[in-house]
Amino acid sequence: FDIMSNLAHKVDSIVNSTHKSNNFIDRLSLSESLWKCRNIFPEGEEIAQRNTLSVIKLAEVTNDLLTLSKANGLYATILTDLGDNQNAISRFEIAINLAKSIGAIDLSQKWQAEIGELYNKIGNRTSALAYYESSISDIEQIQKDILPLKNEIQFDFRDRIEPTYREY
Repeated sequence: FDIMSNLAHKVDSIVNSTHKSNNFIDRLSLSESLWKCRNIFPEGEEIAQRNTLSVIKLAEVTNDLLTLSKANGLYATILTDLGDNQNAISRFEIAINLAKSIGAIDLSQKWQAEIGELYNKIGNRTSALAYYESSISDIEQIQKDILPLKNEIQFDFRDRIEPTYREY
């Protein structure tokens, strides 16, 4: 356990040393990785939550709407995993609205699919279907936008969005 404690201290130091950094995407990536590893690195759970909330606050100050959408969506995912469904729904809605406000259709699609999954999980099929439909509408728009692009991009996109169609 000394190794894990030492690792937690080092990770926390890195997060704190970049606290004022504008490298938000790297910080969110770190939070997401720590969150995914929380079963083998329990200290990462608290660090991921704290870091994500810190990014939200800093992005609000700088009015970075893209980062705000990504951070609120990640935090909603964390809240979902913790079983805090009402706050997760609220954060997903914030993330969706921010993404739509800046035309980030890929992000709005992602968050709509995730909130749809959450609503489905808690038994609210009507809301789940509404969000799945919106997500699919975004997918169709993205498909129109990437149609002229190379096949590799199309296949990568298809692999990422296929779960939404399966849930719907």
